[in-house]
Amino acid sequence: MKNTLSLLLILLTMISCSTSESKKENLYEGELFIKLIRIGSDIFSVEDENGETLAEKFSSLKDETSLNEEDKSLKEHFDLLNDNDLIGKPYFHVKSSKTSVEYETVYISEEEFKKVSDFKLSELQKNNQKVIIEFYGSPISDFAIKSKKIKSVKLVDGITEWKK
Repeated sequence: MKNTLSLLLILLTMISCSTSESKKENLYEGELFIKLIRIGSDIFSVEDENGETLAEKFSSLKDETSLNEEDKSLKEHFDLLNDNDLIGKPYFHVKSSKTSVEYETVYISEEEFKKVSDFKLSELQKNNQKVIIEFYGSPISDFAIKSKKIKSVKLVDGITEWKK
């Protein structure tokens, strides 16, 4: 009886944990949006002439009043990515009719990124195709989503949107 009760409690705990986790994840769908020039989170790990990275500078910064507007914006972006453990993570862009921004950036694991990394703009344009991606994720800002899993990737007829 004691073992059965313990097993039941463990099972209920596991179910409640998996249920609460799935509630945090939304299902998104959008078209792959290709940016030719991408400056991603890797910028924070590039060393300057003194051998210091932006990540090190921003992490040790005590007084933000000395920053100009551009640097403040970059620092906010760094904090967003750093707080969500996304520095150096791969990402792709999606365009969705459900948002007012031009595109959203989706951060994802290396393994899941392989599902979308091989599409080339020139091939998509030549074949008059676009890529529809469904994925699970949670928003971390108005323009960024942290995703754990891609549900599907479909190649369909259409025009792939892109930007330099």
